[in-house]
Amino acid sequence: MKNSVLLAKQFCKNKVLAVFSCVFFVVGIFSVISGIISCFQSNAEPLEYLLQSLSLSMFVYVYFMFISNEYLHKIKQCGAEEVLRSLNKGYYTYYLTTFSFLIALALLYSMIILAINLTVYNLLNINNSEYLWHIFKNVFLNIFLTGVVAILFGGLLSFAKSRMLSYTLMLFMIFLSTPLFEVIGSSIYAGTGVSIYPLHDLFNIFPPLLDWVPLHTFGYSLLPYRVELILFWMLLFSSILLFLIFRNKRKINLFSTIGFCLSLICLISYLQPTSKVTMSEDPDNGALADVFYYSTHEQAGSFSSNQFVIEKYDLNFEIGRDLQANVTLYLEDNELTRYDFTLYHEYKVKSVIGEEGNRLKFTQSDDYISVETDKPLKKITMIYSGSSVKCFSNSQGIMLPGWFAYYPHPGHFNLYDTEEETFVRTLCPSKTKFSVIVNTEQKIYCNLNEINKNTFEGYSEGVTLVNGFYDSYKYNGIEIVYPNLAINEFSRANMKKYIDEYKNMGIFEGKHKKIFVMPNTNSPSVYERFCSFSDHITLQQLIGLPEVYEMQKLPSYKLTLYNAYNTYKSDEEQWDFILEVRKEMATDVNKDDYLLLDKAFSELDEKYVEEQVSDFLDNDDDKRAGFVFLKELLEADK
Repeated sequence: MKNSVLLAKQFCKNKVLAVFSCVFFVVGIFSVISGIISCFQSNAEPLEYLLQSLSLSMFVYVYFMFISNEYLHKIKQCGAEEVLRSLNKGYYTYYLTTFSFLIALALLYSMIILAINLTVYNLLNINNSEYLWHIFKNVFLNIFLTGVVAILFGGLLSFAKSRMLSYTLMLFMIFLSTPLFEVIGSSIYAGTGVSIYPLHDLFNIFPPLLDWVPLHTFGYSLLPYRVELILFWMLLFSSILLFLIFRNKRKINLFSTIGFCLSLICLISYLQPTSKVTMSEDPDNGALADVFYYSTHEQAGSFSSNQFVIEKYDLNFEIGRDLQANVTLYLEDNELTRYDFTLYHEYKVKSVIGEEGNRLKFTQSDDYISVETDKPLKKITMIYSGSSVKCFSNSQGIMLPGWFAYYPHPGHFNLYDTEEETFVRTLCPSKTKFSVIVNTEQKIYCNLNEINKNTFEGYSEGVTLVNGFYDSYKYNGIEIVYPNLAINEFSRANMKKYIDEYKNMGIFEGKHKKIFVMPNTNSPSVYERFCSFSDHITLQQLIGLPEVYEMQKLPSYKLTLYNAYNTYKSDEEQWDFILEVRKEMATDVNKDDYLLLDKAFSELDEKYVEEQVSDFLDNDDDKRAGFVFLKELLEADK
């Protein structure tokens, strides 16, 4: 106790440490409180309040790394190292006490941040125990443990003889984990096609999604891979420090070796496949991962043929680091010896088993699987695992809409529209029988009838599964499964209002028994923001739904013209702005709907153009792309 008090006094007497610490505590806490006040003024959602604290994680990292290095380097500056070594256990005691004091300081700061968030939780009257636990875990992982990693690394660098080397390594470590390195990584990938993001990810212990629209159903990432990464660095730095401090102690060296081995285990575990929810620019695990992938991978084209019909799906899923699937397909009578399937490419098939339990030969390339047999089959079992950045499935949350090919569909066909940068909605051709088991302790919401806990059965064109910060509310014959942290949009009063309004408009029909609200994981396309099935609907928002509903009814090749025409009619200022941008950026004027429409209005009678465009958009039999229609309209006048 006396040593701790002495160290605290020594810390306060050091002007650099004292001033830097006062500035950090005051500015950090002030920024959190001011951010929270701003959230109150704008009537923000709960996750935006928590965001104010988590945004400090990088500053916590820098601060504790600096003061740990500066504080522990003093014994070398003062020449006290040899004196401490001459005392009985003096050297060991000094380091253990100093690290304990710094970790206690990190704990104090974390407790202040936690107290602020708990006060907000009570003021908002959230009354959600899962979210309360989410706050505790986020502050512990992203504030306290981040500070501990920084303390250990700063202390480790204090053993460097050169002060310049110590600061250079600190700056390098900070650089590798900051968004600046991510920008460099993006530039390198754009220029060479080489991704250095795995290197950035290894050093980036900070929470993802901080610069993204809050995912109300998911929160902020607390996934196992993030815990494993932080433990890796903590154990690695701790084991090296134990070795340096207790060089001649065999028992301690044994602990150092064990710590090093445990750090390697954490690293290996971190490197295992996992479902990540990050909206970075990483071409493999970021917001544009599918855009990058499909820009370089050829798809099959139109539906090859409906060679066989799947009568029933038995879907057995286990949710952990990712989706582990054991799927059995029951086929109608057929005379085939080759069965083609389409399944999202990130789901890797481990084995395909026939009806007699024998392993079948199969090939998997991109989104396509082909199974070869000696005789026709009526049952095929496929075992696979994987994940998607956009349609994630992990221990913290699930977003698996029925339009996404997370289970195999018969035939080879396109899953992605590269022009619109959106998934093609993949539904069963007719109502199909499904039996679904999801092996997890968490509550799963599904469009099918629940038989037992997380066991579902029924007929539909697709199966939608969600999990996370969800709740459900039944009103006027519809059960809406909504994010319970989006307390503004999804209040009971709002849900009643919108259900009545959209039922009267025909958007919600009598056949729709459930509505599922999905998080926005970079889904700008109307085809992903709204999808109607025979028994349920998936959507992103209730607000502004009529416009999305009308747009998604159009085929993608007419959608750009629809947007251009509506902008021209409703917002002259926006129309002029878009034209200026497109005139500068258009690579082919003859294929730009906006520029061709502007030309049509300039050269032809405005009323005539409006009539022709309206007729074209309303004519389901007209399969021409928008720019083709406009070019032919202009040429016909000549």
